[in-house]
Amino acid sequence: MESGLAQLLLEHGPDPLLLLDPDGTISFLNTAAEELFGYSRSRLLGADASLLLAEAFRADFRALLAGLGNPLRRPGQPFAGSGRRADGTEVPVEITCSLLPSGAGAGPPAPSVALSVRSAGHRQESGRNQPDDGGTTAGGAASRRRAAAAPAAATATAGFADHDDRLRAGALRDALTALPNGTLFTKRLAAALRRPDPVDVLLLSVDDFTNLSDTLGRAAADELLLEVASRLLNGVRPHDTVARLGGGEFVVLFTECLNADAAAARIAASLHEPLRAGGSLVRTGVSMGLASRTAGTLDGAELLRQAYAAMATAKETPGAPRTRLRFPAR
Repeated sequence: MESGLAQLLLEHGPDPLLLLDPDGTISFLNTAAEELFGYSRSRLLGADASLLLAEAFRADFRALLAGLGNPLRRPGQPFAGSGRRADGTEVPVEITCSLLPSGAGAGPPAPSVALSVRSAGHRQESGRNQPDDGGTTAGGAASRRRAAAAPAAATATAGFADHDDRLRAGALRDALTALPNGTLFTKRLAAALRRPDPVDVLLLSVDDFTNLSDTLGRAAADELLLEVASRLLNGVRPHDTVARLGGGEFVVLFTECLNADAAAARIAASLHEPLRAGGSLVRTGVSMGLASRTAGTLDGAELLRQAYAAMATAKETPGAPRTRLRFPAR
């Protein structure tokens, strides 16, 4: 009964509440959050939380999330900034971020983050509703409801911690690069395809990586992969996804990109430059294939198959080692 009540309070409480996965994507939001930001739930689930902030505040918010475990940071200190609604308008908000308790699972903790959002306008309105004579007001009633909800909310937080344990058990990160792995990439691709925005997948592979690794040695090959990951991250926007699928294969998910061909070409140009490995600069081929969602795209698996086909064609292109990029017919 207590768990069910906690879920109801989370879903229908007066304040917008969100839960972020360890990678910063939204895994839960309640009705109040939908109403404040004007997005549907399906649009936000799996999206990066920075989507809900004005551009000028995104870097500071990401820095705040990264520093939540810092013991010098005062717990509960709210983040003040401008939220961004679905229609492009902005609203002043205060966001309180809390790390959820880590479970006892193996490996380093990667706790989820709970966000409680208050719009400044709502706070000011509540203040005006407080009477001088101690009478009852709507604002006072809301405050009492929030106080009464506290025990059940604590139970819900424990439920969030269980969810965090499941995320860690799912191994959503690549051990070497800390990039999302194939499992997390598939999740984000599926979420992107549920939205009407453009979706593009860029698949790339370091040519003959197995032999290259044998020649360079494991440590140098790992350094090369880290260099590739760094260049990919520098070539995308904050809400795009760069993932490592294994070996020398990486994949980039572009969402809401109006010119994925140009974005892919810029990445190709960056990878054409020599890569650092084992203290030396190594020039190696990188084959790439780009696939874009069309009206006939069935699912993420089909989009990946198209990207693999384009990359395979690029690998067959003759010539000296270089970065090869193939766009499938669209």
